[in-house]
Amino acid sequence: MEEEEKKREKLEEREYPFIEEEIVSDRKKQQKSNLYHTIGIAFFFGLIGGFSFWSLTGFFQSASAEPEAKKISFVSPVPTVQYSNKPTDSPNKETEKPSPSVTREPVVSDYNRFYAAVENIARTVNRSIVTVTSVEDKLDWFNNPLESQESCYGVIIADNERDYVILTSYNQIKNGKEVKVIFPQGGKYTAKYYGSDQEMGIAVIGVAKREVSKESKEDIIVASLGESYSLTAGTPLIALGNPNGMMYSVTQGIVSGESHEKYITDYKLDLFYGDLSNYSKGEGFVVNSNEEIVGVITHNFSNDTNNNIFTFMGISRLKPVIENLVNQNTQKGMGIIAYDIPIEYANANDLQCGIFISKVNSNSPAYEAGLRANDIIVSIGNEDVRSVMAYYNIINKYKEKDVVTVKAVRAGQGEKKEKTYSVVLDKKK
Repeated sequence: MEEEEKKREKLEEREYPFIEEEIVSDRKKQQKSNLYHTIGIAFFFGLIGGFSFWSLTGFFQSASAEPEAKKISFVSPVPTVQYSNKPTDSPNKETEKPSPSVTREPVVSDYNRFYAAVENIARTVNRSIVTVTSVEDKLDWFNNPLESQESCYGVIIADNERDYVILTSYNQIKNGKEVKVIFPQGGKYTAKYYGSDQEMGIAVIGVAKREVSKESKEDIIVASLGESYSLTAGTPLIALGNPNGMMYSVTQGIVSGESHEKYITDYKLDLFYGDLSNYSKGEGFVVNSNEEIVGVITHNFSNDTNNNIFTFMGISRLKPVIENLVNQNTQKGMGIIAYDIPIEYANANDLQCGIFISKVNSNSPAYEAGLRANDIIVSIGNEDVRSVMAYYNIINKYKEKDVVTVKAVRAGQGEKKEKTYSVVLDKKK
């Protein structure tokens, strides 16, 4: 039986070998097909996943990126006298006599209306004011380190779509290792530094808008910069910020006299005096009855002869400097104090244009180039220099470290010598 069984198995293997071979062959093909199919699907979904990741990454990056800051411009045209071409009344027509003015004694209601108007102006402009705090490292009496915090005013003067841009006191924040801004509506935010003018004592900082709460944004007003050319003696003033040393304090008065020009390094200011107390730690700005900023309080150029008079810089002359700081443009300079030349002097010395150098700061670009006091700058590059403000505008067209050609006249011993100097412009501090 066993032998017959073995013979039958051998016969089956010999008669049907193709069946086993075909089965093995189909399995291998199926495995290869499945493998290729799996690789194809993985590759396809890998492409989809990669594209989705790239798209989402770009979306979230664009959503979280800060918007680009737009350029800010402050315009303050010099007022001009307007003339009318309309004919006057006929000379044959009898001129009407003016009616006598009626005067009356002021009453309490007039007094109340005046101070109500001051209160309304202060309330509106205070929505533009913030408190700026500066943290400094100091030592106590025992030489132990401690942190000291100074506070001063800040006023929001621009919204460049990325930041709220704030004008503040350079003198109060210059030594700070960190500067914070506190909004009156609530919230304390870290400020970024934009720039400053040390001689004028002003600085510009910014707070990212995306960090400011919605409630604060809804109540913020960007202050308007007016013009100061038309300020005359007797013009009403309102000082805000911390003019008497306390934040959000308010004082009011009038312009005490006409403005006078103050020539400083590479620039010229208009200074005004008001009949308000010159508090030594008072900071802030001056607004007019239209709720516009017309001046910035200064102690750098204050009148020390009378403590009952405070000094402020006219906003019209400050605007070009503030605009440069707000747009984070580097202010350039040569390091000179120069004066506009009176027309009489120019005519007597056969000069068509020029500014008179009264001082050249030591180690300044002008000094290194060879310019000296009493020289008269007549041109820079291909442009004539007709005033100090024209000089400022010309040099700020260049970049820091640019070499400019300065043509100057040096008078002495009855003769004038014109010479050309190569000046390397530097950053104005």
